[in-house]
Amino acid sequence: MAFIPLIGTGDGTFQVPQMDAMTRALTTISYAHHEIHGGSGFSLAQSTAEDALDIAAPLTVWIITPNTTKWAHMTWELSVATMALFEIFEDNGNAAHFDISGGSAGSALNANRNSTKSSGLTLATGVTITAATADVLIYSTYLGGFKQAGTSSKRHEVILKQNTEYLFKLTSIADNNEGSLVLDWYEHTNKTP
Repeated sequence: MAFIPLIGTGDGTFQVPQMDAMTRALTTISYAHHEIHGGSGFSLAQSTAEDALDIAAPLTVWIITPNTTKWAHMTWELSVATMALFEIFEDNGNAAHFDISGGSAGSALNANRNSTKSSGLTLATGVTITAATADVLIYSTYLGGFKQAGTSSKRHEVILKQNTEYLFKLTSIADNNEGSLVLDWYEHTNKTP
């Protein structure tokens, strides 16, 4: 007689694990995929018109995280026609280093279109950058090359700090570029042991 393991679901019920009939591999989904099913996965996408990504007009997203332990686990995907610089800045509480204002309210799209859950993040695009200095820069990368298109994405998530402001910024190295900036995240509260 074969032993069939049961997996607890956390609510006192148990399920028999499912296997793929052809390979006998366990069928699973990633944790991020699970969060989408639960209605806690979100995205915000921006793109420019042709020749509209200029040095003085970067794509920007200002994020304010709530003061809760439900943290945003963020990844991104970028695309440009020619070389650009992508940067992430994290507020340190000093306006001389990080000072962002204005913009248009960003609307997070729930990846589960059947869910009514809303993101806990406050988002704005097209913001005014008074200060975003090198000492609050936490990530930067160039993408694209001269006369070449380029793409970049973050394969591993960055967990944003609670009660903190961030600036995601995609800046063209030359005028008349075009590009897109897509942020994907899920919001999760860590479980206690």
